[in-house]
Amino acid sequence: MSYPDAHLVDDIVRQWLVTKDLVDGCSVLHQRPKGRGTLLRIGEPGGRTVIVKLWPTRSAREVLKCTLGISNGFREWRIHRYLARLGLHVPTPLRYSRLKLVPDGRFEVMVVQDLGPTVAGLSYLKTCLQNEDEERIERLEHEVIEVAATLLRSRIIDIDHHLGNFVVNDNEDILRIDFECARRWLPGRVPLGALGTMIGRLVCSHVYACQPHVERSEAFAARVADRLRLSGPVLSTANALIVRNLGKQLEHQGIESRLALSW
Repeated sequence: MSYPDAHLVDDIVRQWLVTKDLVDGCSVLHQRPKGRGTLLRIGEPGGRTVIVKLWPTRSAREVLKCTLGISNGFREWRIHRYLARLGLHVPTPLRYSRLKLVPDGRFEVMVVQDLGPTVAGLSYLKTCLQNEDEERIERLEHEVIEVAATLLRSRIIDIDHHLGNFVVNDNEDILRIDFECARRWLPGRVPLGALGTMIGRLVCSHVYACQPHVERSEAFAARVADRLRLSGPVLSTANALIVRNLGKQLEHQGIESRLALSW
């Protein structure tokens, strides 16, 4: 895949980090709170664009983690690239680098394919439900579950595996994005608590899209448990998280949803 020249991208990023000014055709897509990083769309004027994700490296501990290859940025890059090589539908990973600014600014930089206009999976599912589009609902649910199966086969646990981290582009391609929370574990060392959290958050995101018709989410949860062959402890952790999150939704938003799971 062709993409803007690496030096051009780095120069544009450096300029933005120093002056907060971007050249024409570039934009800030998202700034995480407390200065934890930024997502930029960078490109040649009137030409190709890429998505650039930045992580600031502030402390000596963060510098050491970069050196050891266990920083958030490098971990995401490594897992994103690994899953792309497996054939998972993800934005094409293009480059990882580190920028150093005078006198002491350090940043991790990950460059990936720009998918163009997309719709988040949760919003997409809501629209499909409103339109009673069962074919698209089934396709989305199937893809979400199969991606989870691929992650688990690779011993990857991602507590951010939910509908908000799936997008659908103009060609109706369903892609998984954002692997910053993903971790790959040694054989026999996969943490069941984290896996339960991953499953619980996935089911909750489905509930948020489908409520008040929670019977759809009950059926989805049963498919998840069956396809992934989840153990009792994992399902117990997932169920506890679901109950807790739906209780918070009732408390803060006045929306009551209760699931009768077959687990």
